[in-house]
Amino acid sequence: MSSRTAVKGRPANKQASTKLSASPSSSKQPQTAAERRAKVAAARRSQDKWAKMSKVLIVLAVVVALIIVVVLIAVLVNNAKNKANQAAVAPSTSTATITPPNATSDGLAIQANPDLKDATLTVDLHTDYQCPYCKTYETRFGPALEQLVRQGDIKLNYHVRSFLDGNLKNTSSTMAAIAATCADTVGSFQGYHDVVFANQPPKEGTGYTDDQLRNAFATQAGIQGDNLTTFQQCYDNRSTSTFVQAMESGNMSTAIPGNDDFKNGVRSTPTFLVNNKTIDLKTMPSDAAGMLTYLKNLAGVS
Repeated sequence: MSSRTAVKGRPANKQASTKLSASPSSSKQPQTAAERRAKVAAARRSQDKWAKMSKVLIVLAVVVALIIVVVLIAVLVNNAKNKANQAAVAPSTSTATITPPNATSDGLAIQANPDLKDATLTVDLHTDYQCPYCKTYETRFGPALEQLVRQGDIKLNYHVRSFLDGNLKNTSSTMAAIAATCADTVGSFQGYHDVVFANQPPKEGTGYTDDQLRNAFATQAGIQGDNLTTFQQCYDNRSTSTFVQAMESGNMSTAIPGNDDFKNGVRSTPTFLVNNKTIDLKTMPSDAAGMLTYLKNLAGVS
């Protein structure tokens, strides 16, 4: 019995093996048309996305390149203008530089009355010839200050500043300062100083012309004859340029003793001081008598 069972069982096992090999479970089903279309659409969407991104990147690259070009051009133009400005105010190499005769010993100002040695009140004015507020206060206080100078009540120093050239992108502050200090070489600083402010253009930054500074203002200030020739030679050669630039840098960095407002230098105009104390331009009287009283009180002088 057992041998028969064994013989009959072999064909059954072979048949089962044949059926198993004829139906492999790993075979893939073919894609439907809808699946193929979906796959193609997805590929197209991916291509469109990258195409759009490529266009954006190209546009951005072009914009950045244009910005770089514009910035480079601006830098080159600005450098060229700065070099031209520096050349315009540079002293002539063929003539000696001049220190104005009435300059203070530290080179930071021009003295209106250098002969006054024992003044109890010293007034320092920091002004820029292109500064509109400087003109406003020069117009308001100038006559009284000059009267106090004539009376010997105050010692007056003019710190002629020129930093506005950097803000206004011109050289008019420096050129006017050169002209005013050249006027000092012929004894006409005060008159020339007053004329420059009287002719300040209404629009800040317009500046002054060479003809104004060299000719018209000198004539209005009463500079004539040999003095006019000397003044014009000084101006043409920029003979006081080195002094003017040193006056600006010195005032910008020199501390005012005992005045915390200007412990790093005077960096704004107009700035008026009496015995190193800050004058309130809004409250100081504009008449000579009232101004003198105000200055004495502020300075603590009886």
